[in-house]
Amino acid sequence: MSLIKLYGHPFSGHTHRVALFLSIIELGYDNMFADLAGEERRQTPFMALNPAGQIPVLVDGQTIIPDSNSILIYLAQTYAKHQDWLPKHPQQFASVNRYLSLASGSLADGSTTVPLFTLFNAPHGAIETNGTSHDYLAFIDSQLENNDWLVASRPTLADITQYSNIVHTSEGKADLSAYSNIKHWLHNVESLRGFIPVQDSAVGLAA
Repeated sequence: MSLIKLYGHPFSGHTHRVALFLSIIELGYDNMFADLAGEERRQTPFMALNPAGQIPVLVDGQTIIPDSNSILIYLAQTYAKHQDWLPKHPQQFASVNRYLSLASGSLADGSTTVPLFTLFNAPHGAIETNGTSHDYLAFIDSQLENNDWLVASRPTLADITQYSNIVHTSEGKADLSAYSNIKHWLHNVESLRGFIPVQDSAVGLAA
């Protein structure tokens, strides 16, 4: 049994980005299921880990870290500092943090909300958020023009966070065919050693 436990849900993009990074840096952990649609997140003992009742939450011995971006920074600084997933160069460091913020901000809301609206049969929300999704995709695609990765000449935490967002966007009925730079970049991420795919929620473009 590992000292590290990850509380999350297989359909959560925020959970996936943490699980993906753990796999890439080859760090073992126990996967702890948290019910996405149920009341478990609002009840003890989960609320003792994160009073906000949100997933994911990482428990590393006596250390408890909620929020996917905070978890990624903690893991990068604690277990993979020599791999430079969070660059030391000030401009690159700032750029990575920008993408971490974007992954949790209003611009990304459409990319993460669309598949959840569809999964839980709320199509009225999908119409509005799909427009936001395409704006977000266009922005990311422009940043990848002539670049293999979002920030540096190698993958960083920016790529880890954005990958899960983009894949959830395509699962939520957003067509990626117009975004050739993103498609190339997705292949790059998926070619990383230790890559694990987003679990199919059976939403898909045909839903």
